[in-house]
Order: sequence, then C-alpha cells, then structure tokens
Amino acid sequence: FMQGYGNAVAIKGGTVGLAYYLFKRKNFGIDRFTAITGGGFVITALTLGVAGLAGSAYPAALTGPVRPRISLLFCLITAGALGLILLPRLRIRMGRAGEFVTAVFEGWNVLKSARSNILKLIILEICILATFAARYWVVFRTFGQPLDLLSAFLLAPPAYLTQMVNFTPM
Repeated sequence: FMQGYGNAVAIKGGTVGLAYYLFKRKNFGIDRFTAITGGGFVITALTLGVAGLAGSAYPAALTGPVRPRISLLFCLITAGALGLILLPRLRIRMGRAGEFVTAVFEGWNVLKSARSNILKLIILEICILATFAARYWVVFRTFGQPLDLLSAFLLAPPAYLTQMVNFTPM
C-alpha cells in the first residue's frame, strides 16, 4: 500500500513537511518555497537535458546511429528548462491563485538573478550525474558485465530522469 501511495504522490522526500516547517517556524512563504523547489527542478532538467543531448550525440558521432526519440526527449527537456529560465516577469490577475502564481514567478526571478548560485547548482547536478555514472559502472562490473566509464556516463542522464519521475503504476 505504502509503495503505491509513494508512487501516486508527486512530491516526495519530506517536501511537504519541510514546507510546513519553514512556513510555521521561519515565516518562509509557501510561494517562495515553491519557487525555490521548482527552480531546483528546472536547473536539474536543464542539466539532464544538455547531458542527455551530449550523451545521445556522442555515439552518433562515432558510429552513425542516432536515437531520434531519445534525442527529441532531451531536446524538449532542454528547451522547456531554457524557456522557463528565460521567461519574462509575469503578472497574473486571477484572484488568490493568480497572486500565488505571480509570487512563485517573482521568487523564480530572484533565483534567476543569483547567477553564481545557479552555476553552483549546475555543478552539483553534474556531480550527481557523475555519481550515477559511477554507480552504474560499479554495478555492471560487479556482475561481470563490461562497461567502460564513458558508457556509464551515457547511461546516467536517462537513469537520473527515471529516478525523478514516477513511471510505475499504483
């Protein structure tokens, strides 16, 4: 039951509890928390998209076969993340929901202005991808399957993407 519940809920890892704690104890607005959490997801998506494009282009440059669906997926991820990053300031006037969305975008604009922090997040995401690659390299070697380190790096972006999004049914 709990596994099914965990797969049905998009927000995992104590996100709701952390938002509640920050709101009650630190007077940190939910809109700002949403902007920061969403901003982290956008940075992750951008890093995954670019790494996935590089990973799908590299074998194509060596041997010729291109995987168009995978390349298209990572192109869409990169374009979506860049679109959100380059999005201009928005003001939505639709009552309380519009105010919340506007506040989230204002928080995102504050995040975007801190370019050094975005660069640090991208570097951390690359480190996470390297960790995924090392993990797959070790696992393949443990089971006696040959896998060079470059191939492990090519596996990392799609593997990380599947960790971020739930694909399993309830």
